[in-house]
Parts: sequence; C-alpha cells; structure tokens
Amino acid sequence: CQKENIHPVIGMEVKVNEDQNTYGFYLLAKDNQGYQDLCVLSSVLNKIDAPTLSMEELMIYSPHLIVISSCDDNTLEQYLLQEKSEQLTSFFAYAKQCFREFYIGIERNDSYLIKEKNILLKQIAKSLAIPTTAVSRIYYGNEADEEAYRCLRLLQIHL
Repeated sequence: CQKENIHPVIGMEVKVNEDQNTYGFYLLAKDNQGYQDLCVLSSVLNKIDAPTLSMEELMIYSPHLIVISSCDDNTLEQYLLQEKSEQLTSFFAYAKQCFREFYIGIERNDSYLIKEKNILLKQIAKSLAIPTTAVSRIYYGNEADEEAYRCLRLLQIHL
C-alpha cells in the first residue's frame, strides 16, 4: 500500500445505548489520534459484558473520528421503517450537536423498501444541514458467495 500510495481507512462499528434505545454508528479515524481512540474504544467494549457505549463515552473519543449513523438493526431502523420523522429529526439534531464531524449514513439501496425510506433520511439531513454518505455492508468474503448469502437471508426471513 505504501509503495502505491494507498492509505487505509481504519474504523469500527459500535452500538450506543441512550434512553433505553440502541443506536448504531460507524467510526472512522481521521488521523493517528483517531486510530488511538478507536483502539481505546475497542478495549472498552471488549471489557464489558454488554458491548455498547453510552453517548457520553463516544463523545469523549469522537473529536478525531468521523461519526456516521447506521440505520441497520437498531432503533433508527425502526424509526425509519415506521416513518417516525419527528424521532429521527430529534436524534439526528442531537447527534449533530454531539459530534464535530457527523454524517447520516444512507444504507441498503439494494432493498426497494429501504431505498424508498431513505428519501425520508435525505429530507431530514437536508433540513438539519447534516451531510449524508453512502454506506454499504459486505456479508461475504468472495463475490461468488453472494448468491448463497442471499438464499440464507431468504430462509431466515421465512422461518
């Protein structure tokens, strides 16, 4: 990577408990201090029984991180699916105040339902002047495994 001048993007995914709700975030290191902060957060999460942080804990280590919301399998996803725009707006406004560099993650455009719901996220982001970024999950190691993964997900949904 150094020979080709390729710089890694170092990050992690975390869950935050706030007011008995769980929110997801992607954290990306902006610099060496951000990388060190990710290491500390990883250590904290590995020492506790329930691997979640409080919003205050995340705020302490966030100045050198890019913080991106995740609406995948958490309270934000439920708000989005139920089109609870007031709750989404309130949370994103709060997150914007908490983090120096905060983005609303736009996810799962391969799902027609979520793609339609993402329109609401984009409207809220625009109203709050919060930038958005596309985020994509990868659930398999090789491209050839994609079909097997999709079949397993269909089986899980129908069971």
